[in-house]
Amino acid sequence: MAPFFPNAGAGPKITMKFKAKIFSFADVVVNNNSLTLLQISEPLQSTSSASPSNPYPYGADFFGAAINDPAPDTAPDTTTGALISSAQDGPSALLDTFTVTKPQVNLTVDLSAPASVVQGGDLNYIFNVSNLSPYPLNGVQAVFTLPAGVDYIGDLDDSTTLQAPNAVVVTIGRLAAGESRTITIPIVVGENLPAGTQLPGSALVRSGTAQPVTANQQSTYVIHFNGRWIKPGERPQVRRARVRRTPGKARGRLKGKPHRNRRSGRLSALVVHERARPLPGLSSPGRSPVPRWRHRRAWP
Repeated sequence: MAPFFPNAGAGPKITMKFKAKIFSFADVVVNNNSLTLLQISEPLQSTSSASPSNPYPYGADFFGAAINDPAPDTAPDTTTGALISSAQDGPSALLDTFTVTKPQVNLTVDLSAPASVVQGGDLNYIFNVSNLSPYPLNGVQAVFTLPAGVDYIGDLDDSTTLQAPNAVVVTIGRLAAGESRTITIPIVVGENLPAGTQLPGSALVRSGTAQPVTANQQSTYVIHFNGRWIKPGERPQVRRARVRRTPGKARGRLKGKPHRNRRSGRLSALVVHERARPLPGLSSPGRSPVPRWRHRRAWP
């Protein structure tokens, strides 16, 4: 298998850093997408036994300065076991450090959502992720940040969890080279959100192998709902109101009264009152929203 990083393993060997005549300890610091390793010396005295003929008796630190003499070890009496000298403390020196950062890979992510949703309605965020790099990614997770005023209504299991009130984390696991996944996040909008409210949704993909990639942000607007709910498949009610043809003057435009078309000069023949059909994609389970009344005028 080719190394993940170009020329990996071709640098100076780490054994060159351990030639000092003192003990050292390792410390590892993980900071988001980088990992830093530090080599720290044992406690040192405040003085050094360096001389012109031997300027670095205990080696050099990370900055190239001579390392002070180490603090004396605790010495017990070999016969009685009693301590001859107690333990001493002192500052340590940084001997070496290096940082490993996750690389950036060709990972495409896309987030889509409906343009609008009624108050109290449901909507789905659709998230697509594709690994276009030649390397498999391990520990892949999709993190969705939901806007305020909505609730996640999907299932929770070992791979889908809620973190904080508005973060949904979906664990994908290993994403092979060239592999794609599609994730659906169902949510419900609060009934008390005012019409015109903007719901910005965002997402990112993170892994243990590469840098995270942020998806495009999608905004959905809340629209007003002031009607009743009907069951899926129920035929919307249509009421027709007959009006008389009046060959003479028009008697107004309100409540089905006939009136004359200003452009054609013809008199209106029918006013149809109808309820709208259920709006696709904006219904709760078992219910579909419709507005109260819509008025459509038919001309002969």
